[in-house]
Amino acid sequence: MSEATGSIAERLAEAARLHRAGSLDEAGALYEQVLAAHPENVDALHLSGLVAVARGRAGAGLARVCRALELAPGLADAWRNLGLALRSLGEREGAVAALRAAAERDPEDPDLQRLLGTALREAGRADEGRAVLEAAAARMPGDADLLLALASALEHAGRRGEAIRHLREVAFLRPDQADSHLLLGQMLRAEGMVDDAIASLRAARGLDPRRAHIALALADALHHQRRDGEAIAHAEAARELDPLHPGAAALEIGILTDLRRLPEALARADAALARFPGEPALHSARGLALMAAGRMEEAVAAATEAVALAPEDAGARLNLAAIVGHAGEPERALDIYLEAERLAPGSPALLANRGMTRLLLGDYETGFREYEARFAAQRPEERRRDITAPRLTPGTDIEGRTVLVHAEQGFGDNIQFARFVPMLAARGARVALEVPPGLGRLMGSVEGVFHVAEQGVRLPAHDYAIPVMSLAWFLGVTLDNLPATVPYLAPPEEVQARWDRLLGTALPERPRIGIAWSGNPNFAGFATRSIPFAVLNRIRAARPEAKFVVLQTQYDEATEREIEEADNLVVARAAIRDFADTAALINRLDLVIAGDTSLVHLAGALGRPAWVLLQRAADWRWLAGREDSPWYPSLRLFRQERHGDWDGVVAAAAAALAQHRFEI
Repeated sequence: MSEATGSIAERLAEAARLHRAGSLDEAGALYEQVLAAHPENVDALHLSGLVAVARGRAGAGLARVCRALELAPGLADAWRNLGLALRSLGEREGAVAALRAAAERDPEDPDLQRLLGTALREAGRADEGRAVLEAAAARMPGDADLLLALASALEHAGRRGEAIRHLREVAFLRPDQADSHLLLGQMLRAEGMVDDAIASLRAARGLDPRRAHIALALADALHHQRRDGEAIAHAEAARELDPLHPGAAALEIGILTDLRRLPEALARADAALARFPGEPALHSARGLALMAAGRMEEAVAAATEAVALAPEDAGARLNLAAIVGHAGEPERALDIYLEAERLAPGSPALLANRGMTRLLLGDYETGFREYEARFAAQRPEERRRDITAPRLTPGTDIEGRTVLVHAEQGFGDNIQFARFVPMLAARGARVALEVPPGLGRLMGSVEGVFHVAEQGVRLPAHDYAIPVMSLAWFLGVTLDNLPATVPYLAPPEEVQARWDRLLGTALPERPRIGIAWSGNPNFAGFATRSIPFAVLNRIRAARPEAKFVVLQTQYDEATEREIEEADNLVVARAAIRDFADTAALINRLDLVIAGDTSLVHLAGALGRPAWVLLQRAADWRWLAGREDSPWYPSLRLFRQERHGDWDGVVAAAAAALAQHRFEI
């Protein structure tokens, strides 16, 4: 090699090093020195052209690259760099042509195949791009970057299962690459494999703890799993890592709201909005926190502001509709849901929530049909995969067929909708009934059932299956034809006889009044439905001669101490084994007074008198503004006039109790 040649090679090498390091001015100067001595040096031409493009001189830069290719049309690197330059300038079809030329000249370079596949997708030719990537991955297995691009293309095509398989391979090949773990975690979560997703996101966070995006993704996945204690720590970390990321603050507010740490949630919302006053997600999050705190006027105002800031955001409108409905304005909420449908046509969450609003307003025909969307709105991990029989739909001939009616939602829901099972049997079906644990003995009394199984027990063979709360839709139930004949449940005779003996000994005095103040603590609306135990003292004081029977079986130690100190309270939970026992006990009480719990559904299904103490934004099944229930003729409803005002509703019930005449 001559001294001159060696000098040119050295200068090109140094220029390339500076180029890679981002020192474009210095690299460009060296390229120009080489070109001054050798104007047709191919490497200096195309590399200096890239520098020119990067510095905003696209025309001159591309001309140099093209000149290099005229001199050396077989140079794959020059075609590659031309493609990248055109891609950076938004010339998508030109980028595809250049990268295809590069890949044809070096078909065994996986990076060229990856770039070509990606460029095709960016040019709107996703199927071609995916085909290139699939062929290259089959020909050159084990290249992590190629597999990563293929996984992204497959996910874009809706083939997420295959994408996840490739991403698992990438994570194995490059266990120290945070991006592959992050993408895998995001896809696993989208597929409903949330525990695996959390593991991948933890790996990504461990590898790159300074990236707010990873911390936020992990916090969101943990929040999705109701692991909010862990979620809040990562959400706070995301906010600290990127104080300018309003999404981190919005997630943190949501988690604090779900944790019922409402003062903290509202303080965080106020601080975030002081910094980002125009961020709609923060106004929505604040609105939901205010709703949870019972500050309904402020909640509606916050959610309205979110919609004003983001009028095309369907999520903001859905939140507003939910808050307005909770504020006791179901007609307005329905109007907002109808507006939101333009932005999110066919959204399962929208349809399900709008369906419940229609049900609250008494439109059962449309409401039950729209409420069927609740299954599509479920998270993937919540969907049942153990029932594979065809879904029973209206119009299906069930004469002589075995139909499984399977459990759904809470105890009260299963009790309420069991009334429809005899109608199914009357159409000629053999009905097997699955119920939550604890309801088995009682539900054996439902007319027309040949088999009852509690969840977790092997189910009998069946031709069709239907969730219990879909029976109303299947049967075409409206307010006019709603079956309300009670009782439709009864405890076994031996269970009733046992409780008759127990009550004859323990509660000889009358009247006997059952009370309960809260339901399932795992229910999302537990806090707003629950009545402070101390507030119920007013009811007990209204009839000091009565014996009050605690029907509730779950309460904290502080409440237990209060119960022990009361002189007219009797605790029954030690003798209650399941709902059959509770039913037998209620059958021998003169009245039940309780919040919105499964116990009032049970009392209604038994045809026993019960008074229901309802929050202002009561559940759809109690309809709007009524003091009676078309579902249960023996129930009387007492409603809050103001949000959170349990004193008022209990005072009304106590006054009624003081005047009530018991038939003993």
